[in-house]
Amino acid sequence: MMQYKLLMHRSAVWDFSIPESIDGITNGLNSAIKKVERATQHCEAPPLELGVNMFKKSKVFFVVMFLASFAWSTYLATIVSEGLATKSWPVVEGTVISSNALRIQHNQERYIIEVEYSYSVEKKLFVGNRVSNFNSMLDRTDRDLQLKKYETSDKVNVYYNPQEPSKAYLIVGVDYGIYLLLFACITMVFFSAVNLRTLLKN
Repeated sequence: MMQYKLLMHRSAVWDFSIPESIDGITNGLNSAIKKVERATQHCEAPPLELGVNMFKKSKVFFVVMFLASFAWSTYLATIVSEGLATKSWPVVEGTVISSNALRIQHNQERYIIEVEYSYSVEKKLFVGNRVSNFNSMLDRTDRDLQLKKYETSDKVNVYYNPQEPSKAYLIVGVDYGIYLLLFACITMVFFSAVNLRTLLKN
């Protein structure tokens, strides 16, 4: 008979014997496996498993996720609704007064474009400063391309709200990126709601 020691979780040690015959080896292995199974039933869960379980059982986490994603979904839905409405807004010719790029992320070098322009509606002069109803972040290349489109004294198409002529944009419609963000937020709303419902039932 050959004697072995099996080292397990938390430095627990179990002795078991393995005979040199084939049958004895099989029996010995089976015996060792059973001892291991009994021992692991009393062992603590690994940190990763504990983290996953805590994540699944965290009501606060899913409440925060639900509220944040719901708020973003509402905001983006408003942006999409207005963007679609701007396609039917009347258009007049305007003149660019000034344009510049505002750097909003210094570490990744991201910009938004600010354009000031004048336009007239029913012989009344207005000054606008919005390019679209959602400010997109641009890198340096896109920034330069946009600034070339809106140089001082350039003529531009201005789309204004017929019910509120002082509200106008140079670009109408909805960017595809907004649709993707809205879809992601709605998905998070349903995901957090389903998990909350499951947790509240338990």
